[in-house]
Amino acid sequence: MLRLRISHRSFARAPSMPTGRTHDVRTRPSVLGRTMIDLVLLVLGVGVFGLMAAYAAGCERV
Repeated sequence: MLRLRISHRSFARAPSMPTGRTHDVRTRPSVLGRTMIDLVLLVLGVGVFGLMAAYAAGCERV
């Protein structure tokens, strides 16, 4: 059986910001991006809840 050895360094996370360039705009995470994913998940949650409530109400009528 063939065994591959992969060092732990292969899975280590890279630094989020390059050293020496602490004020680079391209490396900072966007606040708008985090807000948008929060809104998308909130809308999906409310939509699924609404569908579940409609399904339960429809099953009660039958």
